Amino acid sequence: MDSPLLLSAYYRKFDSKYFDDFVVESYKQMNNVTYFVDRNTVFMQNGRVHTEEESKMIDKKLEDILIKYELPYKHVKNTEAVDIITKEILEIIKNQKEYQPIT
Repeated sequence: MDSPLLLSAYYRKFDSKYFDDFVVESYKQMNNVTYFVDRNTVFMQNGRVHTEEESKMIDKKLEDILIKYELPYKHVKNTEAVDIITKEILEIIKNQKEYQPIT
């Protein structure tokens, strides 16, 4: 999942009864497509802040947010993500009425 607005519900540094609901409500006001990129390759620790275990825990918590708020999303393998997401987003753009190809 790479959507800064939704990520703020996970990474917030303060307690709030309403912040997550506000984030999700704001998110729902926009035209979003959400992909959850599954890990299926060897984890490389170099350059990362989190360990593999911490990263998997974050993955679970992020998916829990999507499930809790009944937000539609699609799983894609990380080795196929670029091709699948690019193809689907270009198709969405192509099918919009206001779509104007860049020449």
